[in-house]
Amino acid sequence: MSKKFMVLVSLGLCAALLAGCAQTPSAVQLRLCDVTIEEGPGFHAQRSTVTVRSGEDASFLLVPEAGYTFASADYADFTVHTAGGKQTLVLRGVRDSTAVHVTYRPCARKLRYHGNGGLTGTGEGTVVLPVADGKLRGNTSQGTGLFHREGCTLYAWNTQPDGSGTQIGLGSRTEVSEEARDLYAMWAPWTDTEHFSVQEQSDGLFLTGFSGDTDVLCIPSVIRGQTVAGIAPGAFSGLTSRVVILPPALQEIGAGAFQGASVEELYLYDSLTRLDPLAFSACRELACIHINAATPPRYMTYFATFADKHDRLMSLKDRTKIVLFSGSSARFGYDTPLLDESFPEYDLVNMGVYAYTNVRPQMEIILTCMKKGDVLVHAPEFDATNYQFSTSNVLSHTLFNMMEANYDALTLLDMRTYENVIPALSAYLNIRTGLEEGSYAFSPSDFDEDGNPSAVPSYNAYGDYVLERPNASFSKPIYGLPVQYTVEAFTREPFAGSINAIYDRFLDKGVRVWFSYAPRNMEALSVDSTKEARAALDAWFRRTLHARVVSDMEESLFSGIYMFGTDNHLSSEGVAIHTRQTIRDFREALAGEAGS
Repeated sequence: MSKKFMVLVSLGLCAALLAGCAQTPSAVQLRLCDVTIEEGPGFHAQRSTVTVRSGEDASFLLVPEAGYTFASADYADFTVHTAGGKQTLVLRGVRDSTAVHVTYRPCARKLRYHGNGGLTGTGEGTVVLPVADGKLRGNTSQGTGLFHREGCTLYAWNTQPDGSGTQIGLGSRTEVSEEARDLYAMWAPWTDTEHFSVQEQSDGLFLTGFSGDTDVLCIPSVIRGQTVAGIAPGAFSGLTSRVVILPPALQEIGAGAFQGASVEELYLYDSLTRLDPLAFSACRELACIHINAATPPRYMTYFATFADKHDRLMSLKDRTKIVLFSGSSARFGYDTPLLDESFPEYDLVNMGVYAYTNVRPQMEIILTCMKKGDVLVHAPEFDATNYQFSTSNVLSHTLFNMMEANYDALTLLDMRTYENVIPALSAYLNIRTGLEEGSYAFSPSDFDEDGNPSAVPSYNAYGDYVLERPNASFSKPIYGLPVQYTVEAFTREPFAGSINAIYDRFLDKGVRVWFSYAPRNMEALSVDSTKEARAALDAWFRRTLHARVVSDMEESLFSGIYMFGTDNHLSSEGVAIHTRQTIRDFREALAGEAGS
């Protein structure tokens, strides 16, 4: 059903007299318009009344209710700008008294949630909710406030009521359409409370021990009528359960709480704020971590682009494609629609997000969507070589920043093959508690790179950052960070060995791997990165990497004039130059492969 509201415009006359006794020139009559927006269903106005001069524009900042979007307005001249989950309605040239009807409609895409034994607060067993537009896939309901079932924890959604279909984490993404997709609540019964030892503390009930023996441990949310707020150090040390499901209200897990436990699969909620870095020490079988969203997201700008890019990549899983991968230099480096037009036999996606986090987990997620005949283009940034060449298997909290918009992507990783998993997760959970809450209705394209609302989309469907970026007024480096382009900076292990091991996994699947040089301010190089040193490094890459080097190193070094804000983010003109180079490079690479 459409939701309507009325903008009431009333014009009044008032005289504005010049100061002083003598009026020179004669008194000027100003017609003032009191423009009032009446509150109604489907939206909230940040300010309900504004006063403008006759002939001027009247603007209102509107915050739609979840699942509603602007449809139309019966005013002769208006504009609507959407940014940051809000809409600015501008009535052009208000002159006469008028009532303007604006229509909001529910978003066409929706999901139908079935309690599957659980009920809402009003006793309903099925709820249909709209899903925000603007993304290929939609985030599911966080669920913990949607349904309740006595003695059970809601730990996931599933496309089948018996759990045999596709499992989706609470708040994670799924396919949506105008014909509502059915999702069913998955419930885990609480483990018998008699097996738990508890202790009352100032901030709630803490678990101090467990005497049971169960394959699936579902820790109760409530014991003896009190909410379980924490798990004390050593409480589940040596636990033999294979699966552990933590309660949504849990706030703290102490050091060594699960030390030496044999847990393989862990379910937790992002409402957990104090996770000790050593809580799961010596848990060598912990392979899969499911994070359910119980709180609003915090990372809604560039970190969240990974989920959008991954959605596009998933949609192209069965198509032949070229995947551009790097850090933020890729987000700022390509005109991917032009690449797409230049290579019609391929689909393209720009997967570049952030250079200062390990590329291996990102590349493993990308690999799940790749097939024989695809091309991976890796353009590592040399100011972040340890991350970009994955010289270790250590994770950092920034990986979780990138996963927040779709936590389910984490389940594609085998956490046993990484180090620092729980400390990185601990830092992520701790840091995000101090950040401003947002909404899954927001899209990274609603914001510019600095997090300010953008009146026009800042990203295109391919994953490029597309806001206009002027050339710099000087060529000097932005940061005092001279980068080494020398053989000595890379020949020490494990640079080549670590990245080649990742490349080999793509090659084993029949994916072609191309190595390209990321754009860089030519004045932001170290003193010893001479032209001769750069030539030697290029030759070393060409004979050492298990990838075809497809670009010219010297061409990747740009005048700082073509940089925007950093030493590897190209201006709009720089993007045009780099894209022309890339088209030529890719054509030569394809021709070379055809001739070999």
